[in-house]
Amino acid sequence: MKRPTAAMWHPHDLRHMAACWILFDVGFDPGVTASLLGHANATFTLSRYVGV
Repeated sequence: MKRPTAAMWHPHDLRHMAACWILFDVGFDPGVTASLLGHANATFTLSRYVGV
């Protein structure tokens, strides 16, 4: 954080958390998850979230 009054969470952090939850905890198919997130394909989705 750059300033003491900055938010600890950014809205994009919540999207990232939801994507990881959908992929790894719920176990949705990566293709379905990519579609829900608006990604072009499942390869991008997995490359983005597999390191979590």
